[in-house]
Amino acid sequence: MDKKDFFDSEDNKTFNLLKRIHIESGENTKIYKKIIISSLITWFPLLILSFIEGNALNNSITIPFLFDYAAYVKFLITLPLFFICEKLVKHLTSESIFYFIKSGIISDNNISEYEILINKYHKFLNSGRIEFGILAFSVVYLIIRELFFKNLGIESSWKNNQMSDYTIAGYWYIFVSFPVTQFILFRMLWKFFIWVWLLWKVSMMKLNLLYTNPDKAGGLNFLGPTQLAFGILGFAQSASFSSQIATKVIYGGFSLRNFELSIVLVIPLISVLYLLPLCFFTKNLIKLKVNGLYEFGILAHKYGYLFENKWIRKSEFNQSAEEYEKDSLLGSGDIQSLADIGSSFERIMDMRLVPFSFTTFIVMILLITMPFLPLATLIIPLPEILKILIGFLV
Repeated sequence: MDKKDFFDSEDNKTFNLLKRIHIESGENTKIYKKIIISSLITWFPLLILSFIEGNALNNSITIPFLFDYAAYVKFLITLPLFFICEKLVKHLTSESIFYFIKSGIISDNNISEYEILINKYHKFLNSGRIEFGILAFSVVYLIIRELFFKNLGIESSWKNNQMSDYTIAGYWYIFVSFPVTQFILFRMLWKFFIWVWLLWKVSMMKLNLLYTNPDKAGGLNFLGPTQLAFGILGFAQSASFSSQIATKVIYGGFSLRNFELSIVLVIPLISVLYLLPLCFFTKNLIKLKVNGLYEFGILAHKYGYLFENKWIRKSEFNQSAEEYEKDSLLGSGDIQSLADIGSSFERIMDMRLVPFSFTTFIVMILLITMPFLPLATLIIPLPEILKILIGFLV
């Protein structure tokens, strides 16, 4: 099984298209090229058209283009984050796939089954039909949004003229900028769900997990950082949602308190979404921990029994001076062995039932929470917030 064959495939239609216009170049992909070209396609035309139509800085309309925070976030923050997430996810998922074999978690007897599974995963990941389906779904989503949800929320005034028809910039937004962004988002979500499917299938295989592994997850702790890569996608989603709230509060007359419940629900929901797939391995880890406590408990008890018989229950008064000196605790390896067994048993006791650490969980929560923090400036002026922060630091 060649790593290059799996992750440098050029069967992907999008890969070939991007490669022809020099955006994609295998593992040496230049993310900045993707970011620049996507900005030139999505945001820059809106800027030019808004200036031409006089809606970039027009104070007579509700939201001039240059004051539309949602547009900045969607096309200059969220979209670049999608590309960064895609690159990082590709690297970490490929490393994770090969870690299963390199570490011996997938035994030699199961390699053939594992290869078949990875080939299916790779076929799903690089299917041109599926990408066409994602594109079609993006179009359907756009149609439904325009037919049923057009009048909901705050419509940026630079998109509409006085007759409530779209401006030229509005048409570019509806038919180019928005679909491109949604397509890339849906494409990333598809990659996430395919990865979830792979984790589920691997969790059902016979795995060589060790209850003595120092990572306290049987050897599966390497999966935590991979899920954190998807946390960047969650960060982008939170940023988009946060910018929409800011627009409604600043221009729509809403209070930030109207969105408190939504924010409180979104943060744990997105965090759990990207970490929950690792719980597929919980049943494996529960079984491993129970077996470890039983099997290692027997070993520890036997060793403890022999240790006590040799060093505690022996009659030192019946020994000669030479025998006593020979069996002295000084210089004996028995004490260290007993300590090592105790440490190993504590390691089993401390085993987690999920293959990620508490630190990973906190980092994920922080990633999803950070985009909402700027909303605090809508209630408390920024200078006051800075004074409070300086007060905490000093």
